[in-house]
Amino acid sequence: MIENLCSIYGVNEEQSEALDISINTALRAGAGSGKTRVLTSRYLRLLSDIPDIELDQIVAITFTRKAASEMKERIRHAIAARTEHPENDEDRSRWNHLRVLMSSANIDTIHGFCGRLLRDNFECLGLDPAFEVMEEADSRTKLAELAAETINEYLEDEENSEPLDLVMSCYGSSIFRSGELSDGLIRLYKSIREKGASVDEAGIRTSVRVCGEDDCGSSTDPASELELIAVKLLHDLNDKYEEFKQNENLLDFNDMEILADRLLDNNEIKSRYIGRYRYFLVDEFQDVNQIQKRILFKLCFEGDRLPEGRLFIVGDHKQSIYGFRGTDYRIFDEVCEVIGSKGNRNLSNCYRSTNCIIDTVNKVFEKLIEPYERLNYPGGKTDPGLKVELITW
Repeated sequence: MIENLCSIYGVNEEQSEALDISINTALRAGAGSGKTRVLTSRYLRLLSDIPDIELDQIVAITFTRKAASEMKERIRHAIAARTEHPENDEDRSRWNHLRVLMSSANIDTIHGFCGRLLRDNFECLGLDPAFEVMEEADSRTKLAELAAETINEYLEDEENSEPLDLVMSCYGSSIFRSGELSDGLIRLYKSIREKGASVDEAGIRTSVRVCGEDDCGSSTDPASELELIAVKLLHDLNDKYEEFKQNENLLDFNDMEILADRLLDNNEIKSRYIGRYRYFLVDEFQDVNQIQKRILFKLCFEGDRLPEGRLFIVGDHKQSIYGFRGTDYRIFDEVCEVIGSKGNRNLSNCYRSTNCIIDTVNKVFEKLIEPYERLNYPGGKTDPGLKVELITW
């Protein structure tokens, strides 16, 4: 069986173990270990071995648009190869049909997938279906602009002179002008949104004050007063940003996750998609956040049961380098536990590097990550010469 899989899909024995489509699988795959080949091969095996499967029933989620495009092209080429060596005319016709449909295959980023859910159900969320999606860089730029505007308006309002005088007596005016406060507001705002909450839902209120001994109308503590100012600014920033997006008919990436999560709280809609999508393959799972995990689980679970073969995830702790939009590599461990030891697999052979570099990576990361899956050098030979230099800073 394993030899047959290796021959058909061009994988090694280690990789072939992750092609068991009858079970849910969590694959820990180090750099250069062939994870994209495995994910692509598993997709093809679903098309080959599941009777009456439709292309639309498979969802593959990748981290970037470029990765999604490359995966789609790999699968397209593999399908084209199947049409050249069919078992019979019916088989040739089926693979030709699948090749035509590949342009509409569900191979996308998580936000591209969420966008499709939102456009299909826009009326349930009160959305304009012609909404556009803000790129991450555009969102950051707009938030920086609005944060600066919010702070300036607060400084120019004479009604704020008393709390401002108190804060500046301790911290000086640079805290408002240096960009420190602006950066802090944006980080706090994005942190709240990354957790799937609104500013109001986060429980941050402007009404709470720390009273001084003589006057309960304002604080006599500059630190407490600064916190109150920051909370007011946070609410004002949120109001401005939401108004801007509504006027321009825009959603940012956090909006798309939050709205998709909310959409799937509707049991009728969730049941419809559970019936439509039978298989999920998720790449770079170490960079998933809690909202994305919730969306995935709502679509994969039937009640409290995860049907066998429905979910395939692949990731690597060592490559969890992004740390934005609330990503947390520990979510990978959580889902590995849900899938269970039966479906946990490793790809340890690194085909992209030298044995000296791999040995260095192992020695560094085995001190940092527990448990740590060592990378192996499949070449079997030791490279001559020094390949790794330690630079201290």
